[in-house]
Amino acid sequence: MQKADGSVETTLGGCDINFLTGRGIASKDLDDGKPVAGKFVPVALADWSDDSRPEPCEF
Repeated sequence: MQKADGSVETTLGGCDINFLTGRGIASKDLDDGKPVAGKFVPVALADWSDDSRPEPCEF
C-alpha cells in the first residue's frame, strides 16, 4: 500500500467493499475473509482519499 507521504507499507490481507450492496468482507494476515458488520454508502471518486476509506480497510 502506498501511503499519502509516498512511502510504501506491505501488509497481508484484504478488504472488499461492494458499495452497490452495502456489504463487504475483510481479512488480515493469512486469515480467511469475514463479513464486515454495518452498511456502507458510496463515496464519490472525487471525494475518495485514504481518510475516507471504510474503517475495515484501514490496516
